[in-house]
Amino acid sequence: MRIALIDDESSVRETIRTILQHYYPEVEIEEAKGVEEGLRLISDFKPGIVFLDVEMGDGTGFDLLTRVKEIQCPIVFVTAHDHYAVKAFKFSALDYILKPVDPQEIMKAVERAREFIDMNELKITTLLQNQSAKEPNKIVLSDSANIHLIKTEDIIVCQAVGNYTHFFLVNGRELVISKTLKHYDELLQDNHFVRVHQSYLINLHHFDHYDKRDGGGVVMKNGATIPVASRKRDHLLDVLKKFKA
Repeated sequence: MRIALIDDESSVRETIRTILQHYYPEVEIEEAKGVEEGLRLISDFKPGIVFLDVEMGDGTGFDLLTRVKEIQCPIVFVTAHDHYAVKAFKFSALDYILKPVDPQEIMKAVERAREFIDMNELKITTLLQNQSAKEPNKIVLSDSANIHLIKTEDIIVCQAVGNYTHFFLVNGRELVISKTLKHYDELLQDNHFVRVHQSYLINLHHFDHYDKRDGGGVVMKNGATIPVASRKRDHLLDVLKKFKA
């Protein structure tokens, strides 16, 4: 893994370098002391992680990010000022570390970055596999502890829980993912998934029957009963007429 340290304080760069070399002796590390040097370093070195200062002599870390043409690696902001935190995360920072740096925080940031990289690689591999199939058949889901590669056919129901989505899978498995149901509705709608309610997205491959009583509800093959919103009923019935398992 390649790591770039962009900070105008040589002592901070040296501290981070020492921590990284102690815990991760295999990594390659290059340094820059400002925005202009940082831009050249990112372009030439192509790091896997960037530890980026906020306030530097020739600009800010935010200036650098707005000027860089393409950067897909995780960014870890390093600064003495905690009031930059909100802005840092608006730039999709992976992490935010306050000076003086804590070795444990550096290690946590590296591990999170590795997980980020692994997940992106898994997403790319899955994308290529899905493109060669008649319809996308796998999805990458990341919860608080693990990265999961799930067959779409194994998803029975998705339920909205605030800004999270609760996945109910075959064999009783369940996952809670920190993305909205709307996101997965858009992602899975071409895989025979139907939004039957504001809070529910169902997989028609696991549909058993439609119960007209009490306002109507879908009964899935696993026995779960899913409410159907009145405004979604006609759409559901129309989709069912055309569906071929």
